[in-house]
Amino acid sequence: MGRGRLGRLRGDLGVKPKPASRVLGVGAALVPVLLLLAVVAPGAGAVIFPQPAAAPVVSGVSPSSGPAAGGTLVTVSGSGFTGAAAVDFGGTAAASFWVVSDSQLAAVSPAGSPGTVDVTVTTPDGTSAAGPADQFTFVAAPIRHIVVLMQENHTFDSELGYWCDQNPGRCTGLPATVTLADKTVVTPGVTPDTVPDVAHSVKEQNLALRGNWDQIPGCSASTGYACISGYPPAVVPNLAALAGRYTLLDHAFTLANSPSWGGHLDEFLGNTDGFTGDNPVHDKTQPPGSKDWGCDSYDLAAYGLGATVTHYPSCVPDYNLDPSLYPHGGAFEATPVQQETSVLQEMDAAGVSWKIYSGRPSSNGSAWAGWSGCPSLASCLDTPELSNLTGSPQQFFTDAAAGTLPDVSFIMPSGAAKLGGKTFYYAADSQHNLQSNAAGDNFVGQVASALAASPDWSSSALIITYDDCGCFYDQVPPPLAPDGRHMGFRVPFIIVSPYALQAHTDTTPTSSTGSILAFIEADFGLPALGRNDAAADNLMGDFNLGQQPAAMPRMTSQPLPASAYRLSPGTAKDPT
Repeated sequence: MGRGRLGRLRGDLGVKPKPASRVLGVGAALVPVLLLLAVVAPGAGAVIFPQPAAAPVVSGVSPSSGPAAGGTLVTVSGSGFTGAAAVDFGGTAAASFWVVSDSQLAAVSPAGSPGTVDVTVTTPDGTSAAGPADQFTFVAAPIRHIVVLMQENHTFDSELGYWCDQNPGRCTGLPATVTLADKTVVTPGVTPDTVPDVAHSVKEQNLALRGNWDQIPGCSASTGYACISGYPPAVVPNLAALAGRYTLLDHAFTLANSPSWGGHLDEFLGNTDGFTGDNPVHDKTQPPGSKDWGCDSYDLAAYGLGATVTHYPSCVPDYNLDPSLYPHGGAFEATPVQQETSVLQEMDAAGVSWKIYSGRPSSNGSAWAGWSGCPSLASCLDTPELSNLTGSPQQFFTDAAAGTLPDVSFIMPSGAAKLGGKTFYYAADSQHNLQSNAAGDNFVGQVASALAASPDWSSSALIITYDDCGCFYDQVPPPLAPDGRHMGFRVPFIIVSPYALQAHTDTTPTSSTGSILAFIEADFGLPALGRNDAAADNLMGDFNLGQQPAAMPRMTSQPLPASAYRLSPGTAKDPT
């Protein structure tokens, strides 16, 4: 009790405070004796002895373990947390914490050495006593191999809405009816195996955000509202089986309402560096370049917001390049676009190995590398990082079988085919518009099976997600991203690992690419690139490092319908 309060008590009650303590001599020793302050309420005849406030008590922490790199969101239960001034993990301050109530707070674990420590809470009334209930174990990272499979162009409801109808305890199913902005009521249909050719540029995604699904080319009433539909679980057996066995995120949104080019910039940068995200188009005043959208393509991309949108080279420059060779940081002409650090560069600096299993840039149609992201980053295309772009997704299967996967693997479908003497850029296993959805589900199963059979499986986590909406219906309105952009629609997001929580749904609103970056950063102790990944769910709460490893469900290879073997030339015009 401070002097101010004592003075007020003295004035209010007419009581003189006694000294808080007095030292009495006993032989040669000095013994402090605490004298309680007695306060007599006027007219009450009662003597009140104020009780000292109790120190906080920690009765539980959940989860009780996390990687030594830190970054685990921990819920601390107990009492007396109001006014908490510090939360410590074995004497090291939490990376951050906030009080939820007097009996609960949340803290982000700091980096620590492998082993068990006490989590303590300090308030003005003291520090919690250590005990078995407050213990947290730092674990040497069991996830040493992160694999990210980025498929194409589907929303959560498109691929998993009907599965959720059959599994209502896990997620909300596709609604029985959908009401459009003009009040038209539509009954969702069943999507054909050949993915409908629905437009999905920024313009069309903005129409969808306003409920004008029928105004999107490819989704009008004349098409039977083709985009308001979904796949039954029986025709996506691998995706459905993995969602059923492992952890599913049902509120993972794309970081921006943009098609593939922007989606893959977000995957490596956590933003689109000022570009709208719309896919680049060739600058007709320039000679032909690579066909991969990037710095050597002579393509232009929309840059800016609203009425200020203009077009600049589709290149994130690197002004550390030799200016005599790259006078514009890798772009083919001067550009106001800023240099950005990618997660690839961060991993290089930290000694974290990585590969992109996708096509390499070419001008002869031998592969499609636009979805790989690397060609649009001068720091990847024009540096030794390019050697980490394998040239084919098939290399993943070789590396997995040999137990030689890097720390982080990114898999993007790629490929090219010739039809009638012309080259068409597509990936038959991508689930892209105009491709076979069944072929893509088979590919998902092949990747999961290869990882489960790999010597690296016991220390791996596979994330399966999609780069944009495609643009198919989804029932959940997207929120704003931390950087102020409007997020795009939900996409499927499944975590497959021996240590992933089993049959679990994580309902945390997050961005799909932001969470991928945050997971890599948390697992390997890397700093956040920016606001979007710093605020994203880092997925650490979706693992139980002490559980009995979950076995991979049996993956299937379903026979493909005849339509799956016919390449549609339309894909060549729209590799988005």
